Amino acid sequence: MNIPVNKLKKFQKLAANIKTNGILPIYSYLKFGGGCICKNVGTSFLEYKMEESDEELLVDEHDLFSLLNHTSSPFITITLKKGKVELNDGRDKLLLNTVKYSDFNSPNTSAKEPVPVSAEFMDAILKASNFAQVVKDMPTYYAFVHIGENAVCAGDGLMIFHCPVEEDLSIVLEGRIAQFVAKQGVTAFADTGNYHLFFTPDAVLGFAKSELSWFNIKKVFERPREYSFTLGASDIISFNSLSLQLTRDPMVTLSNGKFEMNDMLLDKCHERAAENIKVTEPFSYNPEKMNVVVNGLDCEEIDFSDGGPCYFLSNKDVKATTIIAKIKKQ
Repeated sequence: MNIPVNKLKKFQKLAANIKTNGILPIYSYLKFGGGCICKNVGTSFLEYKMEESDEELLVDEHDLFSLLNHTSSPFITITLKKGKVELNDGRDKLLLNTVKYSDFNSPNTSAKEPVPVSAEFMDAILKASNFAQVVKDMPTYYAFVHIGENAVCAGDGLMIFHCPVEEDLSIVLEGRIAQFVAKQGVTAFADTGNYHLFFTPDAVLGFAKSELSWFNIKKVFERPREYSFTLGASDIISFNSLSLQLTRDPMVTLSNGKFEMNDMLLDKCHERAAENIKVTEPFSYNPEKMNVVVNGLDCEEIDFSDGGPCYFLSNKDVKATTIIAKIKKQ
């Protein structure tokens, strides 16, 4: 069978995110046949449509991708010959060992009828994935995106994201997986009981369900709040970004009429006037996390509302709301 190199490279890019733990040798093989290529590593899998894949055989992923990375040919011919697999791009010919086709564990993609999901839903997951952070000695759920009760949420204790959505689905996704999936043009979702399945026009992406239960982060957004002031996103991000370049681990403080960053150890001070800022008392925040919080809204005008131990960030034209934790100035 003659497989187009451009299609193989698209598969290769997706397959890089289906990472094997190396426990079983079969996980290093790709399955061809039936009009698709499949990679399955137990905890995740990729089934990619490719009509040229019409011969049933298994190819070692490393060997195929090694040739793919060095070929200048538009096609690679893959053939089963006398119990071995031959890869041939017209210049290089590789004769490789393979294993029994039946040894490959084909994933179950015949779940319930897939449910259509909107681009807005996947965009909310993408934004939420930036809030799903692994924090040492803190709850495990911080590292996951929590989808449930018509909302997409994530947070690490210092920053939190919440966005209402039309889709009534229950999904808990590790942050890095959520970020990958959300960029793939997913149009439908289903599950098999053990796996979450995400469907694109060209592929099915499957990920084993987490043992972690859905955590109701959205309840934090029920806290009372009172409008304080409005700032431009570009102004916030530019001040924070400059502070992050000036010192290794800065804290930014907002007080009436100004941004301020002081580094006592390096004897550095960074200030910027901002007459819109009106606070009952100064508060400090982590500028790196504030940039994530601001970018999560994807708009210029940001309304800050005082919620006691935190500020709620929002815009009347944006569905999402974000939170940044207050740190009182010492």
